Amino acid sequence: MKPKIIHTYIATVLILFSCLQAFGQQNQSMFWLNGIPQSSRANPSFMPKLGFYIGMPGTSSLGVRLGHNGFALGDLIVKDQIGRLTWDVDNFLTTLNPVNNLNLNLSLELLSFGFRAGRSFWTFDVTEKVTTQVDYTRDLMLLFFRGNNQFVTENRATDLSGTGLGFTHAREIAIGYARNFSDRLSIGIRAKLAQGLSNVSFERSNISLITDPTDFSLLLNADILANVSLPSRLGPLNNTNNNSDFEFDPANYLSNFQNLGGALDLGVQFKPTDNIIIGLALNNIGFISWKSGVENFTIQGEFEFEGLDLVTPSNGGASGADPFEQLLDSLENEFAIEETQLAYRQTLPMWAHLSFAYDLHPRHRLGLVAVTEFVGPSVRPSFTFSYNFKLMQAMGLSLSYSYAEESFSNLGGGFFLNMGPLQLYLVANNWLGAMRPQTLKSTHLNFGINWVFGYRAKSDDGHNIVSW
Repeated sequence: MKPKIIHTYIATVLILFSCLQAFGQQNQSMFWLNGIPQSSRANPSFMPKLGFYIGMPGTSSLGVRLGHNGFALGDLIVKDQIGRLTWDVDNFLTTLNPVNNLNLNLSLELLSFGFRAGRSFWTFDVTEKVTTQVDYTRDLMLLFFRGNNQFVTENRATDLSGTGLGFTHAREIAIGYARNFSDRLSIGIRAKLAQGLSNVSFERSNISLITDPTDFSLLLNADILANVSLPSRLGPLNNTNNNSDFEFDPANYLSNFQNLGGALDLGVQFKPTDNIIIGLALNNIGFISWKSGVENFTIQGEFEFEGLDLVTPSNGGASGADPFEQLLDSLENEFAIEETQLAYRQTLPMWAHLSFAYDLHPRHRLGLVAVTEFVGPSVRPSFTFSYNFKLMQAMGLSLSYSYAEESFSNLGGGFFLNMGPLQLYLVANNWLGAMRPQTLKSTHLNFGINWVFGYRAKSDDGHNIVSW
């Protein structure tokens, strides 16, 4: 019996039942552009060389981050010998990892300011953050493009565990403190209150498809535990007559303080010599407790699927039964769905920064930052090498090269410009991807407007400030 294309569609639908991993990493190309106050977000011990700043409300920092550790568009769509666009499925499949992720993160600073107090520097900011991620397995793409023949040949199940889609919206209220303990050492800490607004997260997502080698029927096994906190109820899932309207009150949603959590950023910066700086930071050590609008869905069971008769008209002939409705009814009958409303705690993703800088000249600096992200059980490394040039106290430039999302094709850079007290800045870690979108696997763009005052080169006691 020939495999039916509906097998693929069922696997695709299962994307909706899987895990979300949130990201909040700082733009690494901005790391050594310390003329921008927001550069201290990556290491709270960094102290801007100014007396006071205030971000333009709503525009002090707008961040967009797109990352994909799987394929680039050019891996799938290529030109043939006569210049026509075509699919290169074989090459596409070779670029995939066992589990791949595509993430899009947005951040917007609503309020931000900071000021110097002697040898210390204080910061305060309120930031809106939205994180999304889609995870998919290589087996899912094999099933989609090649069908289930290959899994029969290899005598193994189609592994879809880890495939998923998710979303989180949270507001971060942070207070930071940094202090120069000497002209060689500065230490900083940032305490963050996390106000969770909505979340989808999965504690367990184990899904597999076993293909019968004789008739290509599928045995679907699923074991899923999903936690959601949303402004409107999703359940009950097993009630097909649930026609309740979606109710959303923006004022109540944005002012919801029932889902609270916290996190810490810790950083240290040391100058062993006058032109060498070494830094270490641990960011986002914390959690969010979700209590408002919580629903927990446990889905367990197995279902044997022999395909659909797509030749018979959709009215089902004499029986009048739609084959797709019959399939949905069978899935509902075979899978046990348990729904509860229990609060849950979500551990936030954490990342570590190890940084090094060498000052070639008071206006020329070489910088290196290595970042390790800890997201659930996965560990994701990246690094950025940058050349930073300060044309004058009022303007700085940076050129960077990064390894990120398993790609070495990341050429970036940025600038800040102070026009009197008004500061503009724009930084991206991959301008090359904008010119060659077929190679793009990651990009991180930051734009902002600040008011900055009181630039100076030394602290109150005459020591050089550990900043650039």
